[in-house]
Amino acid sequence: MHRLLLLVLPVLALACNKQDYIYPDTFHPPWPASEIELKHGSTPYSLTRDLKENRPSVTLLFFGFTHCPDICPSTMQRAAEALRGLEPGELGKVRFLFVTVDPDRDSPDIARAYAKKFHPAMMGLSGSSQEVKAVIKSYAVHSSNRDGEISHSGAIYWITPDAKVTKRISQDFVSKDLAHDLKIATR
Repeated sequence: MHRLLLLVLPVLALACNKQDYIYPDTFHPPWPASEIELKHGSTPYSLTRDLKENRPSVTLLFFGFTHCPDICPSTMQRAAEALRGLEPGELGKVRFLFVTVDPDRDSPDIARAYAKKFHPAMMGLSGSSQEVKAVIKSYAVHSSNRDGEISHSGAIYWITPDAKVTKRISQDFVSKDLAHDLKIATR
């Protein structure tokens, strides 16, 4: 009987954890995360390589641009507050990716500096127009540029270690709620 309990308890704990999330899974079934191959400053970044080598518990993916007057700075600030709510061991298991939708103005160095300004653990990614457009398309992100007026969707995608997109968190998320969910994911 003891052995059976030892086998069942971890499974029950995982099931309970899913129910404890404030932001539930959005995608049923989850969909495969598309590859992201861009640059963080002068350093190449690959989502596939990061998931394989570093195994973050959660990768948060946000699309925006550095000249954004409202959605981006607000979302980045609240996400940074959520990251500051984590213990160092938890923070080390979370990856936050800011991918620009404006590669013509946001070089890899500019995207990197923008993300770091909010939190040192945030990664700002950019690349050529074709590279960025491919990532935007693969995640079905709304983005348009009409005479320099850029609009874009403002959600954050939640990617699991097995490269599945399980959630789309609204831009109106609450920092402490996101921190709560990240703590659960990093257990």
